[in-house]
Amino acid sequence: MTVIRQAYRGRRRAAPIAVLAAALLLLSVGGGSARAADVTCGAVITQDTTLHGDLLSCPGDGLVIGADGVTLDLNGHTISYGANDHAFSGVDNNGGYDAVTVLDGRVQGFGTGVLLSNAADGNVVRGVTVTDTNLGVYLSGSNGELDRNTATGNNGSGIALGYATHDTVVSNVVTGNGFEGIELRTSSDNVLLGNLVTGNGFSRQPENGQEGITVLVSSARNLLEKNVVSGSATDGILVDASSTGTLLAKNETTQNGDDGIQVDDPATTLTKNRANANVDLGIEAVPGVTDGGGNRAGANGNPAQCTNVSCRT
Repeated sequence: MTVIRQAYRGRRRAAPIAVLAAALLLLSVGGGSARAADVTCGAVITQDTTLHGDLLSCPGDGLVIGADGVTLDLNGHTISYGANDHAFSGVDNNGGYDAVTVLDGRVQGFGTGVLLSNAADGNVVRGVTVTDTNLGVYLSGSNGELDRNTATGNNGSGIALGYATHDTVVSNVVTGNGFEGIELRTSSDNVLLGNLVTGNGFSRQPENGQEGITVLVSSARNLLEKNVVSGSATDGILVDASSTGTLLAKNETTQNGDDGIQVDDPATTLTKNRANANVDLGIEAVPGVTDGGGNRAGANGNPAQCTNVSCRT
C-alpha cells in the first residue's frame, strides 16, 4: 500500500480510473504472493501463499506444494478433509521440494496431516496443529525443523521421521495419539529437544507402537534431550536393539504403563534422566550401555528402579 500511495501522490491530476488501474497493476505483480481468491482445495502452491479463510471439506489433498523455497502461511485457518476414509494429505509435499515452510494453522481429517517426503530437504513446519488424521506429521528428508507444533488425537503416530537425517524436532506438544507420540525409524543424526509427549499409544491395535517416543530400525546417533514423556500405554521412551549411538540426556518420564525408559541396544548413553512413578522400572537398560551419571528414579513399580545404570532417588 505504501507503493500505491506514493504513486497516487505523484500523479494528483491523473484521472481516477487511471489511478485505479495503476494500483491494480501494482497489486497483481508486486508481491509475488498468491491472492486469497486463488487458493482453493487442491491448489498447487508455487509461490509464497497466505490463507485468508478456511479450506473445509476438501475432496482430496488440501494444498499441494509445487516448488522449492515457498512459504505457506495458514494464517490461523483450518484445512479439513470432507470424507471419512482419511485419504490424501492436508499439506502434501510428496514431490520432495526443498526449503518449504508451513506456518500457523490447523489441519484435520486427512490420511496425513503434513507430508514431507521423497527427500524434501530443509523443510520447516512451525505452529501447526494436526488432529484426527491417520498420521500427524511425516518427515523424510534432511536439515528440516518441526517446531512448536501440536499433534493430538490422531489415529496413528503424532510425528514420524522415516529415512530422515539432521532434522530437529523441538518444543512440540504430542498428546493422545493412537500409536507412538514421536517415532524415529531408520533415521539418524536427528535431535528431539524439549517436546511434551503425553497419553500416547492407546490404539485398539496393540501390535502397533504404544510408546511415547521410539527409536527404531537401525536409527543411529540421535539425541533425545529434555523431553517430558508421561502416560504412555507402555514405555515412555524405547530404543530398540538395532539402533546405535543414541544419547538420552535430561529427559523426564513419569507414569508410563511399563518402563520410563527402555534401552535394548548397548551402544546407548544415558545421562541425567529422571524416571518416576512408572508401572515397572524407571530405566531398563541392557548390559553394556554407557552410564553418563546423574540418572534418577523413584516410586516406580519395580523396586530395583533401574537396571545396568546407577540411579539415585
